[in-house]
Amino acid sequence: MEYCMSRLIVNQIQGDAASKQIQIPTGHRLTGGTGSIVPAGSVVQCQNIRVTARSSQSITQNSANASATNITGMTLNVTPVFANSKMIIQARWCGEFGAVSSGGWNNMFLIQRDNTPVSQPPRLGGLTAGDMPSSLGYYAQDDSSTMENCMWDTVDFPNTTSQVTYTAAIYNGFTGYTLYNNRNVNGAENSSYETGSSTIVVWEIAQ
Repeated sequence: MEYCMSRLIVNQIQGDAASKQIQIPTGHRLTGGTGSIVPAGSVVQCQNIRVTARSSQSITQNSANASATNITGMTLNVTPVFANSKMIIQARWCGEFGAVSSGGWNNMFLIQRDNTPVSQPPRLGGLTAGDMPSSLGYYAQDDSSTMENCMWDTVDFPNTTSQVTYTAAIYNGFTGYTLYNNRNVNGAENSSYETGSSTIVVWEIAQ
């Protein structure tokens, strides 16, 4: 059997009266130019990861480095559907700094794509650049029993339809310390201490 290319020109197409659906057979798909299938501004996909593991990691002074330190577990792989899509990345972290004087007062949280910072402000002089500083959970220095938190978002244009990896990360502008994720420094399991979760959500928006 021979097949030939053809063009169907109509001003409306709809499903039957019962199902009100139009079915595309498995393995087939509709394609078109930019914006012809998905209107600009529409959500193309939403991916997320929720991290509940309690962990700790070493954070060195790294504010002048090309890459920041990735936060354990806060990594999400996404394959864009369209090369020109806008990616909105939202992140939420909770935990505690092993030394508030170096960690809580001298850090900036950010998002990295394939270990490269996304949408960063200019790094002026020796300033530590990032998206958002943390909020401290207690008005005085505390590095044992009261968790800190940070919620932030950013926008990225990866310009690819290949898989990319988004990771929540941290730039530290002072001395090294230990970062505790989803837990207090003091790991006691009673109601005087807390445990939490961290997340990354990525929205692909058609352009």
